[in-house]
Amino acid sequence: DYINSYLLSGSEAEPFRAWVRSNFQPMMAKVGWTPAANENEDTHTLRGDLIHILGTVGEDQETIRQATSLAERYLKNPDSVDASIANNVLKVAARYGDEALFEQYVSALGTMRSPEQYYNVGDALASFRDPKIVERVLELSVSEKVRNQDAAGLISRVVGNTDDQKVAWSWLKEHWADVAKKTTMSSGPEIVKATRHFCSVEMRDDVQSFFGDHKVPAAERTLKQSFEDINTCSKTRERLQTELAAWLQQRQNGSKAGGR
Repeated sequence: DYINSYLLSGSEAEPFRAWVRSNFQPMMAKVGWTPAANENEDTHTLRGDLIHILGTVGEDQETIRQATSLAERYLKNPDSVDASIANNVLKVAARYGDEALFEQYVSALGTMRSPEQYYNVGDALASFRDPKIVERVLELSVSEKVRNQDAAGLISRVVGNTDDQKVAWSWLKEHWADVAKKTTMSSGPEIVKATRHFCSVEMRDDVQSFFGDHKVPAAERTLKQSFEDINTCSKTRERLQTELAAWLQQRQNGSKAGGR
């Protein structure tokens, strides 16, 4: 996840994703998509992890296809999809979803029959990556359709999603008055905490400037921790990108040598 979020440049992305697919597809084939009778909890967890790894990090087309199909089924009837993979298939499907799928998620929110089902769908809204949909998710978060106690969590997940950060952060600053109305003394720091996922000096300085002008009650310590995390990420990112590129090149050269 860390490599996927922070270290992949244009040239490293596909070799890394190919490595992920080659390593984890056989495991997924062995575990399968349908739980067996009397299957243990470890296998349930493994299946969900593999769906996340292959769908989100490996961008495996078959996993994305299966996850999208199951997500659409879940939105119509949550009981038709095994609960142990519901959260992961909804997030993978959303990550590659269009506005039509987004509308299905929003409509389904009002039909979910349990808190677990409601939050499975609600959490997955933060995984959409299309900039227009990201803005629509954030608009939804400050609307009457989302309860005040859930708004900060949704906003923080969108802002913390490394695929959406620039869009989400710009929207947050522009609509801060609306966001502030939905937050409380306890939920405000949750939004500030999301900035810990930023990874550049420029973003750190922007966060410092913005929250210097827009004070969030009880968030001083959280803001300090965010600065520390951003500094650490920005300082190590370049070195780790270099090490990743070298590792991928070594593997590629090894594969060529083994094929001769």
